[in-house]
Amino acid sequence: MLEPLSKTKRGLLLVFFCMLFIVLIPIIFFRSAGFRFGTDGEVVPTGGLYFNLDDRELEVYINGVKEKSKGLLSSGIFVSPLEPKIYSIEVRKEGYTTWLKDIEVFPRKVAEASPFVVPLNATTTEISPRILNEDTGLQTANPAFAAVSELFEEAASSTAATALALKNSTATGTATTSLRVKNGLVENGRTEVFIEGKNVVALWTGSANATPSYFCDSEDVTLCNSEIVISSAEKVKQIDFYPERRDVIIIADAKRIYVTELDRRAPVNSVVLFEGANAEFRLSESGELFVKQGTKYFSVPLE
Repeated sequence: MLEPLSKTKRGLLLVFFCMLFIVLIPIIFFRSAGFRFGTDGEVVPTGGLYFNLDDRELEVYINGVKEKSKGLLSSGIFVSPLEPKIYSIEVRKEGYTTWLKDIEVFPRKVAEASPFVVPLNATTTEISPRILNEDTGLQTANPAFAAVSELFEEAASSTAATALALKNSTATGTATTSLRVKNGLVENGRTEVFIEGKNVVALWTGSANATPSYFCDSEDVTLCNSEIVISSAEKVKQIDFYPERRDVIIIADAKRIYVTELDRRAPVNSVVLFEGANAEFRLSESGELFVKQGTKYFSVPLE
């Protein structure tokens, strides 16, 4: 049978754990406040990185070192403490494009990043107007072709109506902007995106304090720019937001359709989705991408 500790030993243990508590608490608060000791013993403020990840198969590498996932229920990865400097980031997934970014970490600040990847060598499928009926052995109308055709017709009608309303409001002096015509305007929350010739312009219309990190290249949100300009090699014909994203857009110019991100930090990641002149695209309600070129329709995978 175990003997109880003597009163003296209990007192010594109590003193020991009290001293340990007194020593550890300042260290914990010191580190949680964003500080650590440098190699020369000086106090160094630290920062952190947070990655918004919508796919648990994404792997994050910081300066070539893979970061571990933070649990089954987490939708992101938080890395801290980090010495204030520029870090080279890679986000990978087998069979998908690699997302690259150089992100500067500032003292006592958390930098955010929202990587996106698309399938490598994805097969673009032409949607045939007619399909073989296996029961009769005869060619019949393809309902998928009819549905996609209707999708383009509905979107074209909506675009024409919007353009007419903008023209009328400009002529009568009731347009919301007196000098800047926002061609092809699309909105997502407080972010507006529109076309200016060979440029795509993204505007943040919300409060300065709520400016998303991708509009900023400084740790001070008051120094963020409310505008991002993306230049295309060809005249831009069409734009829209990537499904379920406010910081990624799809662009159709005279020669191709591609996806690119709204981010002032280099490098800007862009991926070609469809090669071909005079193509246009539509997104279904479920987020599927369809392309029209001449009289042909195509399905382009995004996942």
